[in-house]
Amino acid sequence: MTVARDLHEANRQSWNAATRAHNSHKRDQAAFLRAGGSTLFPEELELVGELSGRSLLHLCCNAGQDSLSLARLGARVTGVDISDEAIGFAKQLAGDTGVHADFERADVYDWLPRAARDRRRFDRVFMTYGVLGWMSDLELLFRGVASVLEHGGRVVSLEFHPTAGLFDENLQLKYPYFREADEFRCAPLVEAPNGDFAHLMVRLLVATAFRLAVFARLRESRDPVLAAIAAKGVKEVAYHRDYAAQWVIRLGDGTEVSHARMQAALAVVWPLVDELFLADPVTAALPGVAADPAAARAGVDAVLDAVLAEATLDRPGAAPLAMVAGKTGRDGVHTEALGYVLAELQSVARAHPDATW
Repeated sequence: MTVARDLHEANRQSWNAATRAHNSHKRDQAAFLRAGGSTLFPEELELVGELSGRSLLHLCCNAGQDSLSLARLGARVTGVDISDEAIGFAKQLAGDTGVHADFERADVYDWLPRAARDRRRFDRVFMTYGVLGWMSDLELLFRGVASVLEHGGRVVSLEFHPTAGLFDENLQLKYPYFREADEFRCAPLVEAPNGDFAHLMVRLLVATAFRLAVFARLRESRDPVLAAIAAKGVKEVAYHRDYAAQWVIRLGDGTEVSHARMQAALAVVWPLVDELFLADPVTAALPGVAADPAAARAGVDAVLDAVLAEATLDRPGAAPLAMVAGKTGRDGVHTEALGYVLAELQSVARAHPDATW
């Protein structure tokens, strides 16, 4: 993956607005820091180690509160951030607190190679909480970090755990484990019973052909996190699509019995296909970020038609699954099958609702 300059520019503008909003409701931050306050968490202090007299590079430093907290511990701090607003506030905050730190406005993908060419080196490189999700190329980022790290230096990178949202403040599993069926938003294809192996392979073929086409479009998303996930997901989903396609071809063009069972499986699964391509409120509200499922239809149809032709199978003419009052699975209207799936998936959490993990 390469550096997405247009996304970085959108990110700069977004953080300019966010920095103004964040600092508008905070109290006198300069007074807090002058009084000996610190914005650092214990785990950050433990990992960064002794700082007296050491040089420290703070990447994506935002408005400088953490940078100045680090400088008060004796570090010679250089903070870098893409936001003009954040760097301007950080400089002002440094002046108001009387704590020295240098702040530079730049995209880290520009700043790191320039610093390496200038032979700038740091004993610590610090970037914590909410940094990596904004980076469009992690490998390039950490190569740049390595290029400015002093021999024997230390990189401190802390991030939020991706599953943190599954737990409440008492670390109890919540949310999906206690939702009712109508609170889920998914297409009937993914909740349908597996049936026999033929049904399973047809469902896998359709689901992965659709998902691969959507991921291919999401690689161009303006959201760097979605784009990065999609870029990685394309490789994984392509494997599963090809695996399913090989089995559909093998069984469809196999014995008389295997051909008949594959054709029967297609007849059962096909009414669930059309709903995959219907627009939904979430994707409609995120143009340029989400991928329009309808735009994937032609590509998916081409893949399915090619596989069915090689498998000597006929494309079913079955009508799509009827909507209920104009609503579908993405509106929370599901088939009976989802209830059985949830009964199994939620059984432990519902049997032990007060358990901690």
